[in-house]
Amino acid sequence: MWDRLLTDCHVATMVAAPGNPLGVMTNAAIGIVDGRIVRVGQRTELAGFRARDVVALGGAWVTPGLIDCHTHLVFGGTRANEHAMRRAGATYKQIAETGGGIASTVAATKAASADELRASSRHRLHALMRGGVTTIEVKSGYGLDTASEIRLLNAARAIARDEPVRLVTTLLALHALPPGADRDQYVKMVTDDMIPAVARADLATSVDAFCDTIAFTPAEVERVFTAARANGLAVRLRNPLAQRRARNCPRRAGAAGHDLARASRAPDRILQKRGGPRPICEDDYRRHDPRGGPRRARGQRRR
Repeated sequence: MWDRLLTDCHVATMVAAPGNPLGVMTNAAIGIVDGRIVRVGQRTELAGFRARDVVALGGAWVTPGLIDCHTHLVFGGTRANEHAMRRAGATYKQIAETGGGIASTVAATKAASADELRASSRHRLHALMRGGVTTIEVKSGYGLDTASEIRLLNAARAIARDEPVRLVTTLLALHALPPGADRDQYVKMVTDDMIPAVARADLATSVDAFCDTIAFTPAEVERVFTAARANGLAVRLRNPLAQRRARNCPRRAGAAGHDLARASRAPDRILQKRGGPRPICEDDYRRHDPRGGPRRARGQRRR
């Protein structure tokens, strides 16, 4: 006898078949014993099996746990007002130049207490869990100095200890240049102090960087990724939003994957050659959805 039988559901088995790449099975049922799936089949096929608990899912979808590979779960404040600015036509760069963007979140994060950071982060985590996410990459990046980045990574690890999800922490070592900082000295601080300190404390599995015209250059990213590997950490890349000459940065830096990738053949070819993954992004929907993907609000300008 099974412990549980889930019925009246649709299942993405991920066993690909011609014309059915996700292995979709409609009107399906799932048998569970000791917390493990022991059988998946058509509802009529499993009708003869007995279970202590039978749950009808009302036509819901059952999929493997989703992975969110790019989150900033731990931060203070809000940038909701910037959505209105973007809808009005302001670019990411223009918002950053007026003190918004990353800089505003850094200030709010430093002002928040440890309890406030954990509480707000847990709220965001639970929202992701309700959406079916079971593995979450959590980046730091809103500290911009060694002690503050360690504080954020510690907060993420503390949350992970008592939640039924897998949290993978990443040190976003190059996110933004602090106001008034010397570029070369800041990158040196990251390579010589921040990365070794995080590695010694075992607070992250990888190092990330933001490579763009408003952030850091490929050469600066290479310095940081060299230091990451020297300290036993993997590397990831927050891929350029606009900088064409930085498209080879993942290849030059040897990044395992790059986030925020636009729908461009160049990054795809680079990562396919290296075997690195690229997450699904908004442009993928525009490229594959016959309806054109997410719609802009009426009157919103194309940028």
